[in-house]
Amino acid sequence: DEEGAISICEEFPVDVFTRMGGLRYADLLRHRMVERGPVPIPYVDATGLIRLKSGSPRPQDKIDVEALRLLIDEQR
Repeated sequence: DEEGAISICEEFPVDVFTRMGGLRYADLLRHRMVERGPVPIPYVDATGLIRLKSGSPRPQDKIDVEALRLLIDEQR
């Protein structure tokens, strides 16, 4: 039961994680959003992404966390 991702690159890239930052899908269900359309697309909301990216050492994830926090503040 290790962390990791599968990258799918067709018309646009998608990374699929089964576990990230010690969190599993069930840990993020309260942050789940679904885009309704011809095909429902589940995704993690901004707060969930902050939870996932906060512990990452990657510089881009740190930038993403700050941008997500600003986005949340602007929506209040």
